[in-house]
Amino acid sequence: MIVILNNSNIIREANNIMKERNRNHSISVTSKTKSIKEYILDNKEINLKNYLIGLLKNERTYLNDKEINITKSLKNSEMELDINMHQFNGYSEKEKNVNKANEQAIIFIKIRS
Repeated sequence: MIVILNNSNIIREANNIMKERNRNHSISVTSKTKSIKEYILDNKEINLKNYLIGLLKNERTYLNDKEINITKSLKNSEMELDINMHQFNGYSEKEKNVNKANEQAIIFIKIRS
């Protein structure tokens, strides 16, 4: 339902809304009166919690960075290990071939003697 309001109706409606809000606000304020000391204590508690939240965020960031660095180090070590294993396997093959050639040379020398 669309209601067309003129300026005076809009102003009256706005005034009614403001009065309603003031009534609701005054009820909540009167029912919850706090002393300055209580406000200061609440404020200190909020500040302490915000400080702790900040510390926790910093610790989380530190731990995340540390985890990233550890992961990078592990990947680098893993790549180094793969390279070293490949080089070792190549060296082992060469040594096996050299030993096999030496054995064949020894067998050949024994046969000729």
